[in-house]
Amino acid sequence: MAEIRYFAVSILAGALAGTLACSSPPASPTSPTATDEAGGANTAGVSLKVSEPVLLLPQEGERFIATTVTVLFEPARPRFISVPIAHEVTVRRVPDGIEVFNAMLGATSDAMAHTLPAFDNGTYEWQVRGAQGDTRGPWSAARQFTIASSSSSLAASFPPGVVGPPRNIPTLEAIQLIKNLHDQERWNLGSRSTREDRVSFLWRSVAVLHYGHPVYNPGGPDADWCVKDAGAGRPPSDDVIVRCSSREAWDIMLSAGGDGYHFHEDYLGRLGSEQNVYPPPRSSLPR
Repeated sequence: MAEIRYFAVSILAGALAGTLACSSPPASPTSPTATDEAGGANTAGVSLKVSEPVLLLPQEGERFIATTVTVLFEPARPRFISVPIAHEVTVRRVPDGIEVFNAMLGATSDAMAHTLPAFDNGTYEWQVRGAQGDTRGPWSAARQFTIASSSSSLAASFPPGVVGPPRNIPTLEAIQLIKNLHDQERWNLGSRSTREDRVSFLWRSVAVLHYGHPVYNPGGPDADWCVKDAGAGRPPSDDVIVRCSSREAWDIMLSAGGDGYHFHEDYLGRLGSEQNVYPPPRSSLPR
């Protein structure tokens, strides 16, 4: 399936600005301004001076064989003072624009993930904005994602083989894409899995990063993601992803092969020269 979370203010210029500077107190961090920093009109109702949140996942046009989707976004940032910023998430149905979900999430300074409730098959659009009390910041740009009940119904709705241009996929997004594939294909990498199972999954998911995929990574490939082994004929790792160029490595699964395994981000540093780093074969890609 294809694929999946800030704002601006400006200052009046010229003589008027000078007059205001002399006669008016500094603007409140939550007071509205007439224009944003790019000179355009502020969105109606914007009264909180924060940046737009940045939507990370789902990517634009991502498709899911699932009823629930987890969204991931970078939070809004205060422009003038350091204050806790909550976040409002809204989801609307496409094309009629009917709101099917709206929630206020707690304050965070790190990327925030939130699992949406179950939705019917269809295409949806989501946005996020910062909030503090009764004040609101600007909405993020909107992104769309599609939910389907089966791979066949999903394939019928989208042309095959279409992915975006090459891009940089940061580690956090890479891990989320890998987890999406794990969840959507219903892999079990616990105590009943073999090492070969886990290596097969890792190669499959890193191939999705490296080459792109119309269902699991339509946003575009990042050919700088690789897998590795420990050299001297030792088997490939079953839970480490590597930057091909820098050889920087991350353990992405805690307790792989155990029933309590889960995905995480654990930076391991640069690999030694005795370890082999290489892209997974294209044949590892999901069909």
